[in-house]
Amino acid sequence: WFKRFPKAQMVLDLNHVYTQDRTMALAKDLWDTFHDRIQHIHLSGFIDGQQPHVPFYKSSCDRILESLPTLALPMILEIGIAHTSENDVRREYDYVLSKIKV
Repeated sequence: WFKRFPKAQMVLDLNHVYTQDRTMALAKDLWDTFHDRIQHIHLSGFIDGQQPHVPFYKSSCDRILESLPTLALPMILEIGIAHTSENDVRREYDYVLSKIKV
């Protein structure tokens, strides 16, 4: 794909990596191979059998956060917007900040 589109960029969605590889070794491989193309990172927690983007404070799926390869790129916390309050957003933000090294 990248040979055909040499200027193409990509998003690294760590939740989707986790659904394929619970060890998150794939996340490291993707970063090592494509770090120059990755423009931002999507983050969300995971609970089997639930919606794809669960807040970390509900899932405690810290393995995803531990695999974060850099803090130097923009990140989007995907927690969904349906039935999400301002308090939920603040709680998620605070949880994530407490788990990553800034």
